[in-house]
Amino acid sequence: MGATYLVLDETDHMLDMGLEPQIRKIVSQIVSSFIALAAVWSPRLVKLLEDIMDGSQILICMDTEEGSDQITRQLCTDGWPALSIHGDISQAEMDRMWRM
Repeated sequence: MGATYLVLDETDHMLDMGLEPQIRKIVSQIVSSFIALAAVWSPRLVKLLEDIMDGSQILICMDTEEGSDQITRQLCTDGWPALSIHGDISQAEMDRMWRM
């Protein structure tokens, strides 16, 4: 039985260290969802996520509200469903997002 969730902290640093082949190998064994936590949104991270998304849900944690909103806008522009969750969102809105 494979794993259902994968959490990678500092994914951008892992890519900088040349660990992309290992990340891809691990992701290929995940059953349903992939969660990436990254401090910096980079073209290499975008490419990795595009290649491995395949119906998975991805949670990307940014260090600022502005960064979160910017990434959400870019993902939506690129045709990916995306939501931005941060402290300025009402609890009712946050609850609605988590049920999606």
